[in-house]
Amino acid sequence: MIKNIDLGWALKGVLLLCILCPTVLLAQQKIITRGNQQWIQYYNQIRFGEHGILVTDGGFRMMDGFGEPSQYILRAGVVYSRHP
Repeated sequence: MIKNIDLGWALKGVLLLCILCPTVLLAQQKIITRGNQQWIQYYNQIRFGEHGILVTDGGFRMMDGFGEPSQYILRAGVVYSRHP
């Protein structure tokens, strides 16, 4: 005959170990790297009649006091309004 054994506390203990052990074992030392970046952004809107608008923007990111180009972004969109 099989006896009913209360495994609730044992399962909770195993679950707690599974959650805490990887956190403790895989913890890393925090490393802080300081940087210097500049960002230039330009926004524009051009109207086409009463209903249309062309919206554009562009950006340029530089690092190390404008010495090293880092990122570029160009975007454009068209807006149409049925009721101006």
